[in-house]
Parts: sequence; structure tokens; C-alpha cells
Amino acid sequence: MIVRRGQRNAWLFSLLTFVRHATFSEAATSATAITISPSAVSPGVDNSITLTGSLVGDSWQWSAANAGSCAAITSPANSITSNNQAIVENMATGTYQLCYRSSGQADSILQTNGVLTITAGTSATAITIGPSSISSSISSNGFFGTSVTFTGSASGDSYSWSPGGASDCTGVTPSVSLTSTNEVETVNLGVHSTYQLCYRGSGETDSVLQTNGVLTVVAGTTATTITISPASITATVATSITFTGSAVGGKWSWSAVNAANCGGTTPSTSFTSVNEAVSVTQATAGTYLLCYRAAGGSDSVSQTNGVLTVLAATSATSVTSINPSSITTAVASTVTFAGSAVGDKFQWSAAGAANCNGVVPSIVISSTNEAVLVTLTGAGTYRLCYRASGGSDSVMQSAGTITVVAATSATKISGLSPSTILWGVATSVTFTGSVNGDFFAWSAAGASTCNGITPSTAITATNQAVSVTLSATGTYQLCYRGAGGSDSVRQTLAVMTVTGTSVSAVTISPSSITEGVLSSVHFTGAAVGDKFTWSGVGAGDCNGVTPSTTITSVNEVVGVTIAGVGTRQLCYRANGETDSRAQTNGAITTVAGTSANAITVSLSSISASAASNSYYSTPITLTGSAAGDKFSWSAPNAADCSSVTPTTALVITNEVIAVTLTAAGTYLLCYRASGGSDSVSQTNGVVTVVAGTSATAISAMSPTTAALNTATSITLTGSANGDKYSWSPAGAADCTGTTPSTALTATNEVVSATFTGSGIYRLCYTAASGSDSVTQTSNIITVPGTPAYAVTISPSTLIIGTSTSVTFTGSANGDKFAWSAIGASDCTGVTPSDTLTFTNEVRTITQGTLGTYRLCYRRSGESDTVMQTSGTLTVAPIPTATPVAGDPVTWYGHRRVEFELPLSKMTTLLRMPDLEVSAAPFRGLKEEQWIGRVVVKSTATGDVLLQVDANRDMTNFDRSSLEHQGRFQLETMTPLFPHLSRMPIDNQFLLPGTWTWGTFGKIACGFKRFEPCREAITIVGKFAKFGIVSSSAKEYYGDVAEAFQNVHLDFEMFDMTNETDLLEGALPEMWGLKPMSADTEKMIKELSYPYLETPNTTALGDQSEVCSQCSQNAFRSTALE
Repeated sequence: MIVRRGQRNAWLFSLLTFVRHATFSEAATSATAITISPSAVSPGVDNSITLTGSLVGDSWQWSAANAGSCAAITSPANSITSNNQAIVENMATGTYQLCYRSSGQADSILQTNGVLTITAGTSATAITIGPSSISSSISSNGFFGTSVTFTGSASGDSYSWSPGGASDCTGVTPSVSLTSTNEVETVNLGVHSTYQLCYRGSGETDSVLQTNGVLTVVAGTTATTITISPASITATVATSITFTGSAVGGKWSWSAVNAANCGGTTPSTSFTSVNEAVSVTQATAGTYLLCYRAAGGSDSVSQTNGVLTVLAATSATSVTSINPSSITTAVASTVTFAGSAVGDKFQWSAAGAANCNGVVPSIVISSTNEAVLVTLTGAGTYRLCYRASGGSDSVMQSAGTITVVAATSATKISGLSPSTILWGVATSVTFTGSVNGDFFAWSAAGASTCNGITPSTAITATNQAVSVTLSATGTYQLCYRGAGGSDSVRQTLAVMTVTGTSVSAVTISPSSITEGVLSSVHFTGAAVGDKFTWSGVGAGDCNGVTPSTTITSVNEVVGVTIAGVGTRQLCYRANGETDSRAQTNGAITTVAGTSANAITVSLSSISASAASNSYYSTPITLTGSAAGDKFSWSAPNAADCSSVTPTTALVITNEVIAVTLTAAGTYLLCYRASGGSDSVSQTNGVVTVVAGTSATAISAMSPTTAALNTATSITLTGSANGDKYSWSPAGAADCTGTTPSTALTATNEVVSATFTGSGIYRLCYTAASGSDSVTQTSNIITVPGTPAYAVTISPSTLIIGTSTSVTFTGSANGDKFAWSAIGASDCTGVTPSDTLTFTNEVRTITQGTLGTYRLCYRRSGESDTVMQTSGTLTVAPIPTATPVAGDPVTWYGHRRVEFELPLSKMTTLLRMPDLEVSAAPFRGLKEEQWIGRVVVKSTATGDVLLQVDANRDMTNFDRSSLEHQGRFQLETMTPLFPHLSRMPIDNQFLLPGTWTWGTFGKIACGFKRFEPCREAITIVGKFAKFGIVSSSAKEYYGDVAEAFQNVHLDFEMFDMTNETDLLEGALPEMWGLKPMSADTEKMIKELSYPYLETPNTTALGDQSEVCSQCSQNAFRSTALE
């Protein structure tokens, strides 16, 4: 063959084309080229189908549904774009053939493994779940899942739950496989919401929302939802229990007895109302848990307050006995329940009931073996219906039957025989009408009722004769109780009259006399017609003694003479009585007569007492005296003691008595030994009284001056043999305390005297045989120089480093002083150099060293240096701050009351007809009280007339910074006068609507600039004069800053009315002037009489001081005389 070039190319192309076509024809599309997976899917959903074996360039197409061949598909329309391509199909139900063509072929081959079946799909009603509402799974109540039945399920099906709150199954692929028909699944969903069941039947590929698969998950039941009451019942007894907190739809069941939890218990009983009351019966004693499920829930939660204790039945012998077992109708009677226990309950049945059916015990027993007050109003027999603590039954007690009897008749005892007896004498009395089992008691003498009387003495026979002994005269009621009763009824026909002489009819005085001496004895209480006789010596009673001496006047004084020493009883019989009673206050003791040598006096000659020479008494020792003895002095120059009754009692052995006899003469000591009634002149008791020494016994004395420490001869003109003299101490005002001791032997005697100290000395003188000490008028020795008594300092104690104002009482212009060295015993080597310029000058003294200093003094014009007796100065350390307690304090005489006022309120201290004073306290640094405010009101109107507040903190006080308003400004207190627009200019004021006026000002200032003054507001009213005074607390705080931080007020009463019935308030009550109220009594911390043995001898009379720190926060009152 010959081929041209162009023809050759065309030939080659044709050849290639032929070859290719020839090859295809030889390798057509295989019927097993493709395998599809899955081969069965659900309709209506996108299904992914993998064409295993497919190659890029191949093509495919599904046949029509149920076509059975690919005849109608000559050219598959869909290209394969990737090997083993997965396609997505969503087709209707039917069977589809995969028609396939390999790349390069022109056929359409039905694939043997490419048959696709579209099934009917999962039904939306395939499954019904039950329950359709469950509880969320929460660990707090131990619930982790609910069993849910999938009715309609089959093996191979699968499911999943939609997200909570979803309305369809979009995006949910069933993934949980089921393995059985109507399978039960445990569902754990923790969030309470609504969930859809997304389901897929076996072999399906869809995810279908199940119409009957909607699941509601509710919140889990809490363990405190329900509280049961009661929480304790009795086994086998139907008991109503209230389930507080229950709600309609909730379910409950009891756990097994003594179960530890609610595992295995499914709540099954539904509540039909809120807080439902349910009748519960448990057959077995033990503890049961309330297993609860809230409405719509599926859990079972043990309720914390739902534990039910089931007790064994109450024993019929819980109460072992009741006492008494018989009481009176309508009478409140105490019945003891032996065996009863705390928490038990009881109730009585109806009268005559045979059992406790229908009786609910409701009265609670509060103690073991309780004594119960029982009142039953109808006669008959009652059963004790009992319930042990925690139980719910009602068990009749076998030993608890009580019989209620009719009330005792007031005429049950128709008479007493006898109805009049003697007191203290056992007498047989017949009770007419009494029977065995009755009880009786007697009222108190004079009582008209039997109130509070419990008949306790048993009657054992009909019309019994009872031995009766009543201990006092009077009328007695017979209080009676019939057999089996519990009342106490006064018997109107059985009143007992008790007569006889009282053992306290008479009191005698004296109760001790001298044997054989006619003595007057006062019979207090004696009446005309009474009789008496004395018993024998030593007798203890009056048995066998018949009174025979008749009393002829009321409270008669009887002349009694009894021989022999000893004690006798007064046997007494009241007029009209027949007995003989020893009188409690009538025993008399006879003692031996007083000896004439019992006493020896220490002085047999004394001076007469006379006001003219200031001599009032002479001390004499009665050697031989004893406590209880008595004495008196006879008249002057009496012959004996026959008309003298000793009356002055002695209290110690060898007592020293003060003898005051004003007339000269000889006196007998008339004496009576203790217990006696005689009066015996003492042989060694005669005292001669001479005329008192004259104040001018020494008519002249020469010389009247003497040199210091030099013997001086002094003529005593007028002296006589036997007189005595002594010199008073230097500076003494008189001879008090100085006893003349130097005897004179001649008329106008010249004596020698040496005076060791400068000053004035007085002549103290006693005439011969005298005992006085009389200052001789104008007979004074003057010893030139500075006396040791020239000056007295006050105060005599300073705090170290503190500037203190010291008063030099007795100082005069030109005097000089100096202090000794520390601890010096005298003024040796000290020259006074500090000159005083005023009488009684006040100096500011500061000492920086601890110790004792002597005041060395020199009078103006003198050259000596004399240590002052009253001039010792002690410098003490700053006192340690100690807790301050017991304030405020009030004094009234010796009566001391420590109290506290209520905080944060005004308390009325004193109310008078015109003014009322109240105060309020504050706490100090150590919890003590101080007064911070005082208010004065008008009693008539209640208006505030004056309010004073302490300027509490004066720590940074500096007087130079004060503003000066008018003439005066207060520094430590702030007064408020509501009726004034400003402080009174003249420091005086008148309180409106009253007769009350007042003043204010400074009363004491310390170191000028930095120490605040003590200030006062004084008020003069109609019924009292008082002051409101400021004060720091320096006496109780060593630190000055602390002291001034507690500046406070004192309330001081200067004068007060003695019409105490006009006073009211806390203070008059504390002073004992008014009855103590309950509020005042609460304030009192301590009431005492610390100085009762030290009489108050001040001229001001009985003082009352109320103080916060005694002298610092004081309420003082001086009663007007």
C-alpha cells in the first residue's frame, strides 16, 4: 500500500480510534464493578451512600423506583469525580438499581451489588416511654438515674435524647443501641428541662422525634421537703401524722424498718393535699425513713425531718401505783403517779368507763414519779389512760384506777365530847359520827376555816375516842375528810375550845434577887384575881404546885422574900382557870447577899465637881467589881444605904468609874452584887468630897517670865500645905489632861522650875485632899523665844514633784522658816531664811525628794530656831492607780450605802415640794462611775430650771486660752439656764416660779495656768441648800492626765429640812428616811455602818454624805436641828 504523507496521518488517527473502540467492545462495564454501602436507607432523609469501586470518569444513575433493570437508562447521567465516591441521596420508598458505565464505555450496566432499598423509615410513634417525667440526677441526694421503659423498642434500634428544651431532633444522631423488645433504660439527666426522644429503627438511618417520647426532667427532691409530726408513734396503732411540706402529686413510702437509706424504696402513695395528714400504722417497732418524691419526680429521697420512730406498745403497768387512789369530787387533789417518766402523757377516762377506748392522753408528765394535781367533778371510778413518751397509743393502767367520792359533809361529826379542854393536857375526846378510814386535823388557834389544812390523823373506829393535846388556848376548827376523800371540810358542829393559863402570861423583873431580902418584883401582864406560887428550888415545872397568892392589881409589884439560894419557877393561874403553869419569863434566882467588903475605892478624897472651874468628874477604880454588879452613892453624910437602890451597872472587873459629886461631904458606896436585890454600904468605899479648887487659889505668881533651860525660883502666893501643882505643856489653852503631882508643904511656897521650850505655861493646881486640876487665872509663865507650837501646817503630806498649797496656821508677818534635811530628827544646823508676810500664810510648796522634813521656825524678832511639833512634812510617791469601785456612795450619820446609778438615763435623787434633783453617771477609765450631769427641775411644773454638765476632758486645759465673758466664766462645768439667754453677769440668779436663788463661782484653784479650778453652783431653796461642784479625779488616778480626763460633778447638800415626810427619791430611801423601793434596792451594792463605834461629836449634827469617790463625788446632807 502506498500512502501519502497526509493520508498517513489520517490513517493513524483512524487506526487509533478503531483500536480504542475495539478494545471497549472487548472490556464492557462489569456488573460487579460497584458495591454500594449501605444498601438500605430510610426515605425523606439525606443518606450518604458509598460507591466502592467507582473511578474518576465513570458515570452512574439510579433506575426508577422498582424498575428492576437499567433498560431505561442508556446513558448514566452522573459523573464519578473521585474514586470510591460517596454520594448523598434522599429518595422515596422503593428499590433502585444502580446503572453504571465505566469510563470509555457506552453501556449502562445494572450493578449486582448496587441495589438500593429505601425502606418505610422509623415511625414517629414507634416508641412510648414511661414514665414521661423523672427527677434530675443529683449527687446531693444520692440519686443517679431513673429506669424508663421504651415500649415498642426492638433489638437493633437506637436512640438519643435531644438537648434540653429542643423541639425536634435536628442534629441528633441516635447512638444508644437497644438489645431487646420493650427495653428498660436507666436515664441520667442532671438538668431539669424537657427532652425529645430521637429514635431510629433497626436498619434505618433516620432520626425521628417520637411523639410519645417527650421526657420531662424535674428538679430533684430535697431532703428537707417534709417534716412529720408526730415523729414517734406506737406499733400497730393507727396514728394521724401530718406531713408538713407535702404537695399535691408528691409521693411517699416508708423505708424498711431500721433501713439506712431509701435505696430500694419507691415512693408510691400520692399526696392529694398540701400539708396532708395521713393515718399511719406500722406493725413493727423500729425506725422508718420517709422516702419522698416530689410531683413529677422519679427519685426517692430520705427526709431529714421524716424519721419515724415506732415504739412498742405502752405497758399497762407503766404507772405502778397512784396515791391516793381515792379523792373527793371537784377537789383539786395531789396524786402521785409512781413509775411515771418525763414526756409520758395521760388522761382520765369518763366516769365508769371500762377501758380507754377513744381517750387520747394529752396531759404531759414533766418529772419522774410526778405528783399531779387532779380535779374530777363527778363521783365514780375513772381509768388512767396512759401513753409512754413518744407513743401514740392509749393504754389503761392496771394500777391506775381512781375512785372519786362525794364531798365530806360539814356535819359529818355531829359533836365533840368534851368540846372544851385545857391546853397542853392530853384529853380523850369522842368524835360522834366518825367511821373507819376518815381523817382529821385541827386548825390553828383562832382560825375560822380549814384553808391549807390537810387531815392526816386516821380514824379507825366508829364514834372513836381520840386523845387530843392542843398547845395553846383558843378556838380550834375540826378539819375533816371522809373515807376515800381528798377534801378538808370544817365541821360546823365540832368546834373545840381550849382554855388554860398561858405560859407567857407574866414576865417578872428583876429575875434575880438576894436571898432573905424583901425585894420588889414587877409582874408585867398580871391581872386582878390571878394567883401564883413559887416552885421548889431546882424544879423544872409546876407539877403538884397550886397557886395560892392572889394578884390584886394589874401589873402588880409584889414584895418577895425567898430564903435559900437557887432558881424557882413561877407557878401561875389566870383568873377563872384551874391549872398551874410555869411561866416562861417567870423563873426567879436567889443569890447570896452582897459583902460589905466587896469593893475598895482607889481614892477616898476627891474634889467636888463644878462647872465654874471646868472640873466635872474624878476617875476612881472600884477594885473588886465584876460585870453585872451595880452601885450608887448615898446622900452626903448618910448613915447607911437603906434608902439607896444601886442602879449604875458595871461591865468589867475592877472598873474605873467617873465620879461626879457636886456637894462637899462624906459619901457611902452602896453596892449590889450581880443578880442581887440588896444595897450594902462598902466598908472600903467611903469617899470624902471636898470643895473644888479655886481658879484664884494662887493669888499671885512672881516672876511671870523665865529664861529657857534655866532654873527659876517662883513664889506661889496663896499656896498651902498639902496642895499640889504642875505646869501645863507649852502653849496649852488650859489644864485639861494635866494632873497636879508636885506637893507643896508651906504657905506661899517658893518653887523651882526649869522650862525646856519657849512659849506660855499655865499653872495647874489642886487644893489639899482634892482631885481636880484647875487652871490658875492669870498665873502664866512666859518663856521668851519661838515656841514649838507656833505654827501648824496643812496639808502635812505632799505628792512628790507636785506643787501644793500649804497653809501655815499661826504664822505672822516677819516670821521665818526653813525645812530640815530629809529624815532629820530636829532642826540642828538649820537657819530659817524664808520670810512670811501674812497671818496664816498659804505657800506653794514643791519637794522633789521622797522623805520626811521638819519645819524649822523662828518668830519675828527672835533669834532661835525651833522645830515645830505640828510642822512635819511628808513627801509621798505618786500613788499607784488602782481600780476605783463602790461609787457613788452616800453617808447618813454612820449609815453608808454604796450604789450605782443606771447608765444613759436621769435618775431622781431627791424630790422636795419645790425642787427635784436628778443625775446621770458615766464610766471612768477603770469602769467606776462618776456623775456627769445634774438637772434641777421645778416639782410643780416639771420644767428644767438648771442643767449642769461636767466639761469631761480637761487634759489639755490652759487657762490662758479661755475667752472671758462678763466678769466670770466657768472652766470645768457648763450650766444651762433655759430661762436665760446668757450666763448671769453678776454670778447670781433667781430660778423662775420659785423662791429659789443661787450663786456660782470658783472655790479652789490649783497651780494657776494648767490646773482647772474647782467650781460650784450653790442653790438655796425653801427646803434645802445644796451645791453642784466640779472635781477632778486626782485622788484616784496617779496620772494627772487621767485625772483631768475624768472631771465630774459632786452634789453636796449643806442644809436640809427635818420634815422627812416631804422628801422622796433614791437618796431619802438609801438614808433610811423612806421605805426602800424595788428600783432603789437594785442600785445598792453594799449597806454598812463602818464607824458606828465612833460617835459623831461635830457641832453640825448628823451628817449625810453621798459621794462618787467618797470625798470627791459627794452628796452631803446636814439635817437641820
